Amino acid sequence: MSNPIQGSSQSGQAPNAGLRKELPAGDASNTDPNASTATIIPKKRLSGGESLNIKNPILKYGVDFAYNPNDALDTVNRIGNLISAIPNFFGAVFAAFGILQMEEENTERIYGTAGKVSTITRGITGAIDNVRKGNPLPFIGSILEIPTALTSSGFYLWLRRGFPQSIRQIQSILKNRVVSVKTLAGEVLETTGHEWGNLSLGLKERVMVSFKELGKIFKEIVTNPRGKDPNKSDKGNEAIINSRFMLAMSTLQFTGPLIAPFHEKLGDLDRNTGGIGVDFGYMREENKNYKTCGRFWVGSAIFDFAKMTIENERLKGLFHHTSVFLDPLAAIFESRGNFDTKEDEASHTQPT
Repeated sequence: MSNPIQGSSQSGQAPNAGLRKELPAGDASNTDPNASTATIIPKKRLSGGESLNIKNPILKYGVDFAYNPNDALDTVNRIGNLISAIPNFFGAVFAAFGILQMEEENTERIYGTAGKVSTITRGITGAIDNVRKGNPLPFIGSILEIPTALTSSGFYLWLRRGFPQSIRQIQSILKNRVVSVKTLAGEVLETTGHEWGNLSLGLKERVMVSFKELGKIFKEIVTNPRGKDPNKSDKGNEAIINSRFMLAMSTLQFTGPLIAPFHEKLGDLDRNTGGIGVDFGYMREENKNYKTCGRFWVGSAIFDFAKMTIENERLKGLFHHTSVFLDPLAAIFESRGNFDTKEDEASHTQPT
C-alpha cells in the first residue's frame, strides 16, 4: 500500500515551480554540509486549468477534478466554517437585543456543535492538503483536530485545540523558509518548506528534514532572533524573522493544553498568549489571506478579553458570540493561505 503522506503534484503553478537547482553536479565549493542527502527527482506540476486525478492510497480509486483542487478544498472549508459562524452571528444579534434567550443546555447543543463542525472541517481539508503536498507534521496536526473536536466542547475545545493547531501551523511557518536538500549527485535543490511534494523524498526523509528545519529555527530564536541573511532581500529577511517569532509563539500555544490538567489558569494563559502571538505573526505576513486571518483572530481575542472584564450579561453574551463568530472566519482565510488558491497565487511571495 502506498504511503498516504507521499507527495503528489499540486495544481496552480508551472511545472517544477518553487524548485531551484543551486549547484552544478560536483561543485563542492558551495555544498551545504547541513543539507539532507537524498535522491531527488523533480515532479511534474499542473497548471490551474488542468484536471488532476487523485489516487486514494487506501480505497484504491481516483477522483477527477475538472478545476483546481486547491479551490475545491477551499470551497469545502468555507462551507464548514460558515456553518459554524452563522449560528454565532445570530447569537450575537439575539444577545445584543435580549431576544430568544435559550436554556444553557440548548445553547451548548447548537453552538457547541457549530464549533465542532468548524474544527473537523479544518482537520479534514488540512489533512487532504498536506497529503497532496507531502507534509508529514502538519498532516498529523490536521488529523488530530478531528478527535479533539469529537471529545471536547466549549472552553475545553478551544484549550485542547492549541495542541493540534500548533502542529498544523508548521505548514504556514515553513512556507516562509527555503529548504535545501542535497542530492547524491552533489546538486542542491531548493523548495519552500511547506511543499515536500516538489522532491522525491520518502516519509522518513520528510520527517527528518522537517525536524531539522524546525531545529534550525529554534537555534536562530536562541542565538540571533533578529539576525538577517545578507544573501536575502529585505522582504525575504522579514519573512524569515517572522517564521522564528511564529514558531516561538506556536510552541507556547502548544504547551497550554499540556499544562492545563495540572494548572488550568497557567495552561489557559499559555494557550491565549501563544495563540495571540501567532495571530500577530499572521498579520505581518506578505500573503494577504494570512494577513486577513490574523486580523480576524486578533479581533476575536479582543472580544474574548473584553467579555471577561464586564458584568453586564447582555454585553457579555454579545462579546462572547462575536468572538466565536470571528474564529471560523479567520480559519477560512488561514486555510486559503495554506491551500494556495488561484486568488492567493498572485499575492504569495517567495523569500529571495
